[in-house]
Order: sequence, then C-alpha cells, then structure tokens
Amino acid sequence: MAERDEERSPAGALAGRLGVAWAALASRSTRAFYDRLSTRYERIFRGHGVHAERMAAILARRFAAPSRCAVLDLGCGTGLSCRALSRRGFQVTGLDFSARSLALSRRADPRIDLVCGDASALPFADAGFRAVVSLGAWRHFADPRAVVEEIARVMAHDGVVLIGTFPPKLGGFFAARAGTSTGRLAAAAYSLAVRALGHDDDVRAAHERLTREALAERFATVRIVPSADGAHLVRADRPFIAGRSRPATPLRRSPGPRAGSGAPA
Repeated sequence: MAERDEERSPAGALAGRLGVAWAALASRSTRAFYDRLSTRYERIFRGHGVHAERMAAILARRFAAPSRCAVLDLGCGTGLSCRALSRRGFQVTGLDFSARSLALSRRADPRIDLVCGDASALPFADAGFRAVVSLGAWRHFADPRAVVEEIARVMAHDGVVLIGTFPPKLGGFFAARAGTSTGRLAAAAYSLAVRALGHDDDVRAAHERLTREALAERFATVRIVPSADGAHLVRADRPFIAGRSRPATPLRRSPGPRAGSGAPA
C-alpha cells in the first residue's frame, strides 16, 4: 500500500512484498491494513527513512529555533518522521488513525504527543503549528482538498507544509511511468482494485495535481523539492485566509495525547 524501498536481500524483499499483499487482502479498510502491518512496517518500508530525514533537514534550515517550533505529522504511523523531527529539537505532534501504529510510536519515543484522529477534521485549535509534514500517507486521503483546508487552518502565518513522496508506487513496489498511457492505465487499474478491497490508495498523477492546486489556493508559494531515489516532495509556504496572509498570532502548544487515543484498550 505505502511506498517502500527494496529490502537488503532478495529473500527479504520477497518476504516484504508477501507481507504487504497478505495484509491488503486480509484487511477490508486502510485502517485495518496499517493496524495489521504496524509491527513490520518500518522493516518493510526502509526507504521512508531518507525522506523523513530530508523533511527534517528542510525544516531545520527554515526555523532557527526548533525548540519553539511546533510541528504536526499527519499520518505519522509508527513515528518515523516524528522521531527524525524530535531528534532535531522540534516540538512534535503525530496524528494517525491506526491505534496500533500509534502504540508502537509511543513505545519508541514517549516524549512525542500522539493523537488518534482524522486528517480532514483535525482536533487542534487555529494557528497552533509552524509546520505540517505528511510522509507516505497522502495517497490515502480521499479528499486532499479538505485536508489542505484543515492544514491551513491549524498553521501559523509563516508556516511550511511538506508532503511526500511523489510519484507513489503501485502497491508500494512498482513505479508506473507518469505521462504515458501505460502508466495512467496501470495506476487507474490499481486504484480500482484496491478500492474494491475497501482501501483508499490513490496513486494517480491526478491526485498530486489536485493536491498542488489545493495548496496553491491556500498558500502563497507551492514548489517541488527533490528528495531521494527520483522521488520528490511538495512544499507550500505561508497560508492565506480569505485571500490574505493570516495575521500574526501567538503560537499555542499543540495538545498532548488524549486519553485512549494512542493504544487499543
């Protein structure tokens, strides 16, 4: 489902692919898929680490005082990006809908605030974050425009958004050549197949295009940022409100974990 890198051995790569395929077939929702795969996720999707570090490095260059910078990680999963940001001193809040993934993230670093929630209805006050990142989860957001609206709402006037990585791979394994009829057909067929299984996983080029259009409507600048292995991030800076930059407001600390939101009972 999510993007991956090849394992360090052919046997490991095969085991990872079989594990992802089994989890997808055995689950009837994207949430159930990630709950089922959570204990093996970071071993299978090793390639996410370099992109997480890339995002953290970009924000470290942008903000001179990370300890006073609240960052929200949307679709944080088992906390890979959260930990990369925390190591650089940022105040990190992670949000995900997989309780099992959040439980593993909390075990790995109890200092990170974790919330179980919906990216299209964020349980945070306005203007509370200086940055928002999302790595590997954006493909699962059925309505990226609604998520962008929520990001703009919770972001401070000088905020930065980083979303990645694009282009997504089919099933996390196979790259469909963008801009070709074969690639478009493969992406469309894959999207229909996973939807039949009950999953939200949009790998079409149109999904990135819609995301960039939505960001352009709500942020002053939108641009492509190269990452690793031919992939790229989408970056947006400075959210608008009603066509104007959001006025400066005091930053508020993001909320801590809510009772019962992180781990299953």
